[in-house]
Amino acid sequence: MLDTASIIRTALREHDVEAELPDDVDAFIKQTQEILKQPSTIPAYSRSSPALSLVSFRCMLQDTGYPMEVYVSGQEQTEPEDELDWSQLQERWVGWAVEIPGQQDWTRGDTLGINGLSVNDAPRHSAALGKKFPLPEKRDSYLGALVKVYDDVSYRPASTHNLLGIVSSASLPSPATHDDQEEDGVSVAAIHVLGIASVSPTESTAIRTSIREELIDHLASAFDPPDKIAAEYLLLNLISSPTVRPAALSPLGTLSLNFIQSSPASTSAIASAIGQLVPAMVPVALSLDRLHSTTFSPVSSDSASLDAGLLQLSDGTVLVIDETGMGEGGKLEDRAVKNLRALSETMSEQKLRYEYPYMEGLKMDCALRAIVVSDGKSLLPADVHFPLLPSAAPSSRPSTTQPQLNAFRSYLAACSTPDHAAKIVIPEDVAELIQEDFVRSRQHPTGNTTVGDAELGLKRKMRVARVMALSYPDARLTKVVWEQTASLDEEAQARLKQRAAVRRNVKLGQPNGQDQ
Repeated sequence: MLDTASIIRTALREHDVEAELPDDVDAFIKQTQEILKQPSTIPAYSRSSPALSLVSFRCMLQDTGYPMEVYVSGQEQTEPEDELDWSQLQERWVGWAVEIPGQQDWTRGDTLGINGLSVNDAPRHSAALGKKFPLPEKRDSYLGALVKVYDDVSYRPASTHNLLGIVSSASLPSPATHDDQEEDGVSVAAIHVLGIASVSPTESTAIRTSIREELIDHLASAFDPPDKIAAEYLLLNLISSPTVRPAALSPLGTLSLNFIQSSPASTSAIASAIGQLVPAMVPVALSLDRLHSTTFSPVSSDSASLDAGLLQLSDGTVLVIDETGMGEGGKLEDRAVKNLRALSETMSEQKLRYEYPYMEGLKMDCALRAIVVSDGKSLLPADVHFPLLPSAAPSSRPSTTQPQLNAFRSYLAACSTPDHAAKIVIPEDVAELIQEDFVRSRQHPTGNTTVGDAELGLKRKMRVARVMALSYPDARLTKVVWEQTASLDEEAQARLKQRAAVRRNVKLGQPNGQDQ
């Protein structure tokens, strides 16, 4: 990367409000370099950030496809334009960065949030800029900036970073405004980047089994009535991630859930509990109208600018999908079919389709955690389908202290790291035990189960067991972990059978599920 002094001089030269320029450029550079030595003291970027101030911006790179930009490197003294040394022409990378979609308030560490202004006070984006944020409800007012990186680099769309840089303004590359010709060259906020690093997980502590048990109790209270089995599955979803991606196979380490609800309030209660614990969570209310009016995949109409899709989200984001709004279903037009396919591929393959002209079927890796809440078995490809218990009398959720929440967040962060996932071990004796269980289930099927059911059951339990092992300090798939997994699976299958029996009897006119 270019040295910070040259970047700062370049930012000052390109800044078009002369009254805002410092009187002593050398002193300004020295002061900025001193502040950079203590990144934690640098204020978060907001709409109220003064021009030429040093800010930090924790963001997602939404559009990384702009061409490299040519600029004249900063020189010791600002010279009239006709005296510039054009031999100093260089290239820099530019991209569009947005606030992390679904970022929870507790991650920001302040009461104002990253915007610095209320939504009502915030200036509204143009339609073209609005299309560059994944969540439709925030497209008018999200925080974004054109970032300029002084290096020969490339970045993956939807990657997250901590940017440190100088705030200014610049013209948005024209392809993003091709629908509004009168807005060509529209001025937007810009950040001249002095430092960049991938977003690191929340600082984590040692993984302790005692914290795990407390977290299970906490998550159980998100269900009505409290449900520790559902809480176990929910915990595993919150630490799952695609750690291994075998060619032509589903990635290992993921676990998508389908909670079959018994109460209309299930989705909001689950989403609320998750939002307290994970850095990014996005609720998605599926309906025929939404499937036909929203685009789930990122789309480029000209190969030069990318409009965001609903699923263009940062790695680790939890999707809480409410399928109950689908009702009895209906006719699906082309856009709805594409959206459902994109959501299904995201869940099963952990890949998101990017639609570019002249580039058919382009998919990029993603790492999203999906939880589907539905009235019946979901139409989406969840790994585990789990009926929730019938609603009981309303009960108050136990209070949780701030230190407990911090401990839960640190536990989830520690269990989710690539280093912890790399520790997983399946001892030979446990592998033999799993094989024996599989052979026994094939030789002695229960009820109406078949050999195919036994194979699917083994794959499902192996997927769960792998994540279950990561929920413990040593990440070891022990006999106890396998037995715990088998117990969870037995409960899930028993509830599915019980639910099917009740529904069958209701159709026969026996609403209580009793044989007559």
